[in-house]
Amino acid sequence: MLFRSGDVDMFRASVGTKGSPREGGPPPLVVREVKQHHGRWNSEGEHVWLHIYDVAGSTVQWVNNLARPVGTGAFHAAVDVYGQEWSFGFAHEDRTGVYSCAPRSNTQHIYRESVAMGRTKLSEGDVKRALDRLRKEWLGRDYDLLTRNCCNFSDTLCQELGVGAVPEWVLTLAELLA
Repeated sequence: MLFRSGDVDMFRASVGTKGSPREGGPPPLVVREVKQHHGRWNSEGEHVWLHIYDVAGSTVQWVNNLARPVGTGAFHAAVDVYGQEWSFGFAHEDRTGVYSCAPRSNTQHIYRESVAMGRTKLSEGDVKRALDRLRKEWLGRDYDLLTRNCCNFSDTLCQELGVGAVPEWVLTLAELLA
């Protein structure tokens, strides 16, 4: 078991206002999945969350409502660790594509749900150093909708944090189309 029930309950929020930012803050956390890790439950370290968004647009959100239950969809993904959400997108020239925002607050997409990925044993300084390295490796000009996107970056960052790969359904659509 990844979390004791109290840990998940502590972060669980009302589904009723999903996608609607509260005044002055992000939308409530919607937990639909807790990633299961084999072996001993880790109660130490910083929580790592994978936040899933519908790519902006009501049509995509409607399609994702149908596709998500069967294990696919067109999603934006980002990783939340130490109170900051990290993702990847296109940028001109030699600029990094790695950027951050407050958790569940990306204004370019519509927040859908979160996956509790586990806890990282990395210190905040170790995470900062890993992100500094990833900023150099993930240049915005290298963004590709199907093969080097926000979901691929989130998968790489989660593995760097030691919490394993993102769930397969996050990457399924791009892999099918690539």
